[in-house]
Amino acid sequence: MRLSLVLGLPAAAGLVFLPDLASALAGLNGNALADVASVPVALALAAAILLTRPRPVRLLLGILLVLIQGGWLATLAYFGEVPQPEQILISGNDTRDLIRTAFGEWRVLAPPLGFILVYAAILAAADRALERRGLPRFAIGGVAALVLLGGLVTRPFLLDNAFAAALGRSTASAVAVPNAAGIALHMLISRIAPIAGLLDGDAQVVPLAGPRPERGEPVTVAVIMGESITPLRMRLYGGSGTGPDSPLLRRIGDRTGPFRLTAKLGLSAGTGTLASVPTFLRVSYAPRAAAGRPLTLFRLAKAAGFRTYYVSAQHMRFGEIAGVTPDVDRIDDASRSAGRIALRRDEFLLDRLEDFFAADPEGPRFAFVHQRVNHAPYRANCAEADQPPIPPAATGTDRRRLDYDIGLACYETNLDRLLAFFARRPGAVHVFVTADHSEFTGERGQFGHFIDDVYNVVVPAMLFTNRPDSDIARRFAALDWPTAYEIGALATRALGYELRDPNYDPSRFFFNHTMPFGVAGHFRGRKIDAATLSVEQYSPNGRVLKTQHFNLATDVPR
Repeated sequence: MRLSLVLGLPAAAGLVFLPDLASALAGLNGNALADVASVPVALALAAAILLTRPRPVRLLLGILLVLIQGGWLATLAYFGEVPQPEQILISGNDTRDLIRTAFGEWRVLAPPLGFILVYAAILAAADRALERRGLPRFAIGGVAALVLLGGLVTRPFLLDNAFAAALGRSTASAVAVPNAAGIALHMLISRIAPIAGLLDGDAQVVPLAGPRPERGEPVTVAVIMGESITPLRMRLYGGSGTGPDSPLLRRIGDRTGPFRLTAKLGLSAGTGTLASVPTFLRVSYAPRAAAGRPLTLFRLAKAAGFRTYYVSAQHMRFGEIAGVTPDVDRIDDASRSAGRIALRRDEFLLDRLEDFFAADPEGPRFAFVHQRVNHAPYRANCAEADQPPIPPAATGTDRRRLDYDIGLACYETNLDRLLAFFARRPGAVHVFVTADHSEFTGERGQFGHFIDDVYNVVVPAMLFTNRPDSDIARRFAALDWPTAYEIGALATRALGYELRDPNYDPSRFFFNHTMPFGVAGHFRGRKIDAATLSVEQYSPNGRVLKTQHFNLATDVPR
């Protein structure tokens, strides 16, 4: 009997890796157990729970473990990556969105939920089998389990270089969520050091003498913010992820009308949506929090006499964090139009834009348009009519990359339709196109975003205008690697203002890691030439974590 227990306890504890194994077999995350250090911790946690007495405490700890792993598997199925601290912070800020998403994406979440229920039954059966074998139980077992869980949460606070150590995030299903929760807590309470070498104070805004609405000509200024867009997989940028019939290729080659589309590789303001969009809307050169009421594109648009519109297939919270709400005349987003978005996907944006502009066809308008198409899970946000059939042989990594590329083609289709809408506007039209961040689709063995790599912020940068000889068009054409700040500054100029930041250096750029305003650290980069970047990563307390050099010719698998 003793021998059977010696063999049975490790075997039962090993069941803790069933979710990891299932995810790998399903092609969701082939490197879930790549963090070797988390494997013995997960085994020890499972063994401690199995050895716990009394039974009600063991039951509660077992339920907690299953919930942790269920959250891990659901996040992996939906986002395509293990739980991140940023997702915990975002979910805490908007629980309604979390619940709404869970119900709205039930087809994606049902398989992991079903597996977790079966997994819980297997754990219960293993526990009962060990009990019949006479496994001794101890009160200290529950204490040990709680100490292990508490250690995962407090680890970022106990290490000498907490944030640097946290970058090696645990990925195994039993430990990833508590580890991410600890890092999230560390982010919330950490002191953020000022960026060395930058002057204090806000940028100055100077009115221009250019085409503003009170000077007679109708003006439309718009920003289209894409979601998880990797330009280097687009045929437009030489990639193989989209086909030769790309509508953007046709549009960029069309010289028959007044509109011209210019496309470059640009740089976003962060490695995640929360990190980038608020910073973009604040037209912030460096990632820092603004005191008082911040300068935003919407505030400038209102001051210039524009009617303003925030339309998003996602949620308004990114704009709320930026502080734009007081200056928005109309808001349409997922919290206000969930049913319509579920039916129309990103075509909802076109519906709402038609309504907004129909109210005053000749009036000056500023619109911020936030797409959702190609947000993970990629094809789920794409209208079925726009999707080609999936080859039945595609599995694992190939299937995931194919899903992304189908979503990317849907993005191009939706973007082309948005540009066609703006092409019907009278007067001067300036539409700036970019994205919140890029997306790894197996490059260097990684998937998703929130990754501390400059590849994660390489995004499209486009200008669509019927004033190709304007000052704005000339300035855009002169930029190498247009940054979020530079695109925002050009949008500011289109609104009739010049932005003057004493810290601005066209050869240098900044972007957030995973949270806005440097909360999770930031990157300082240098544009070496049209193909090469050099980037330093900083922790929130100002410590240099690593340096990266990036070259388009050598560092991007096609």
